[in-house]
Amino acid sequence: MAELSIEERQIYDRQIRIWGMEAQSKLRSAKILVINFNGTTSEIAKNCVLSGMSLDILDDKIIEQPDLNNFYLRNEDVGLSRGEAGAKRIQEINCLVKVSQTKNADGNYQVVVFSGDTANCADINRSCREKHIPSYYVFNSREAVLVIADLIHPSGEISYLSLPEIIEKIPSFLQTKKKKPNLRFYAFLLALYCKFQSLPLENAPPTFIDDQVLKPLSEQIFFSFTQEFYPSLSIAAGMVTQDIVKLITNEKAAYQLFFFDANDSVGMIESFSTQSKAKTSLLADIEISEID
Repeated sequence: MAELSIEERQIYDRQIRIWGMEAQSKLRSAKILVINFNGTTSEIAKNCVLSGMSLDILDDKIIEQPDLNNFYLRNEDVGLSRGEAGAKRIQEINCLVKVSQTKNADGNYQVVVFSGDTANCADINRSCREKHIPSYYVFNSREAVLVIADLIHPSGEISYLSLPEIIEKIPSFLQTKKKKPNLRFYAFLLALYCKFQSLPLENAPPTFIDDQVLKPLSEQIFFSFTQEFYPSLSIAAGMVTQDIVKLITNEKAAYQLFFFDANDSVGMIESFSTQSKAKTSLLADIEISEID
């Protein structure tokens, strides 16, 4: 592994003091793929390049006026692809890394990050697993945001459930009674399941929570799906980037699922492995940590 240049040591001085020269060298060698350049992934991309990682952006959607809610897109970008304009803006943040637009996901990537609708998530996850690439999936619904990580080891060792496996387990989890359930978390899972399965909410699976309590919350989340709220997405982006740094530098990743809701400013972290497949609960035998 090549040594860091004098310029790199100066720019990354504070980071090197935190995680060391070797870790910073690993970050310099890493390459991240960002799929869809929305508000969430733009913040993750910014955080990654500031940490010293290079990245590609895969997004051929043509920029329209509503896309300008993204802080990194400007009026003069209308008519360009989000990948092209996004790569240009993120590259300006750190000249020591390389940021490019890509037309496919065939590169040699250490991590893949996706944010958007559920349409192609399962295919992306399947492709990442075949290539032994850890991947993150960020789902937004205004103030609420859910991050699901599939941190398959580069050697091919699988220690996390795949995204489809998690979705498949949601109905049984929603029927397992909890003493103090986070209602918006449960509502988000219910809405996410219906999105993945293309189900209308009236055909949603039953839960142990009264429908009159849970269904209105699920409707809010369902019909606001993919809408972003910057305070929430910024927190989620920070969590994802922190976890990516741990992955690249060979530290243990912290979670497979992170949920944050700005309505009560509480975050939930969950960690579970393939051992929970035999359980009836999605997050069986796992202690829930709350962040106030």
